[in-house]
Amino acid sequence: PLWRFLQETVTGLGPLSAREVVYRAQGNIAATIGNVISWQGIVDALNTLLSPVETHLWSPCVILEGGAVLHFAPYTLTQFSGSQLEPVESISGVVERAYSERLRLRPGEALRAPLRAAVQVRLDRVQRKEDSLRLALTRGEKAEELKLNGQAILAGMAEIHPGQTEVPSENGTISLDPKLSPSENAQRYFREYTKARDATRELPELLERARLDKEYLQQMLTLVELAEGEVELRALSRELAEAREGAVGSGSGSVSGATTRPGSNRDQGKAKRTTGRPKADQTLGTVRRVTTAGGHQILMGGSAKGNERATFDLSAGNDIWFHARGIPGAHVILKVGGQEPSHRTLLEAARLAALHSQARGSTKVPVDYTLQRYVKKVKGGPHGLVTYSQERTVRVDATESQAQGLPEEE
Repeated sequence: PLWRFLQETVTGLGPLSAREVVYRAQGNIAATIGNVISWQGIVDALNTLLSPVETHLWSPCVILEGGAVLHFAPYTLTQFSGSQLEPVESISGVVERAYSERLRLRPGEALRAPLRAAVQVRLDRVQRKEDSLRLALTRGEKAEELKLNGQAILAGMAEIHPGQTEVPSENGTISLDPKLSPSENAQRYFREYTKARDATRELPELLERARLDKEYLQQMLTLVELAEGEVELRALSRELAEAREGAVGSGSGSVSGATTRPGSNRDQGKAKRTTGRPKADQTLGTVRRVTTAGGHQILMGGSAKGNERATFDLSAGNDIWFHARGIPGAHVILKVGGQEPSHRTLLEAARLAALHSQARGSTKVPVDYTLQRYVKKVKGGPHGLVTYSQERTVRVDATESQAQGLPEEE
């Protein structure tokens, strides 16, 4: 998704602001990089969004759903056209209103803020590690050049004079340490070559591990925001405490980009549902349960381990697995029990997957679904990461307001 590319590319841009840039430039937050015809429009939208940093002309607002604050920002959130936007006089007023309502309306909110901060600290650390590894890999790719420099110095030793600082080469010049002899300069390049070569061999594996750790933490951050009450927040806190830096888990679960390929809602107003409580044994991971109007049970992971448990321990091969495409969120499993689910039931499960993802509150959210048998754990990866295949995609409305018309199927 284009918004995710911007979030990972532009320093300081979060998911909400990245989606706002994409909506202003493309008119659709689900746009992909391939949809971009001119990047100048993206740049212009980004500059407009960030211009108050210099002008200080902010326009803070809150987005309301059912009277509760769904989102807030120091700029106008144009991406929520179907929601109620309410301007607020000051940024501090926006923050005070949003968090006071969350404390009032969301049980366990006092646990949410420190847990969110703890995950973000780890996420920032992993991001810095990934950036450092990519830089090291770039340097390692120049290892062959270091070896050639050493060989060139040895070949031209007779023409190098004491105190010389550089020698010509086919690709320009080679720097010399004037305090060293030609032989010592050559050995210095050979040592740097060996170090760079050896580092390059390990870097791809380290980079992959850092990427998986980042996706795990992005998933955890989303699940912290979506957690319903103290039980789920404490379960997430335990999972985070168990996760070691550099190896945040062992096993798998949710998607957030590691793919082989790129509650009750008004649009199901007559659907009767019963939401079960999370399991008491938090070492297994919390799982929510919902019953559809057609009598099918839906499972939703409430934590990274809960995602894994719902997908691999509580589901069968013919059950249907749902996940918002390319973004962190809950695994949603539609238990079919040998019955063919209706199209309405499939859409209901897809909407739950969108509502329990980072795209909550957005329209036209792409949700992938496939049979559970086609979902595989990432070998050695953190809890919450899977690969899948044979998927189909629906686009659903992830706002609390009623979706207009049927989702588009791909």
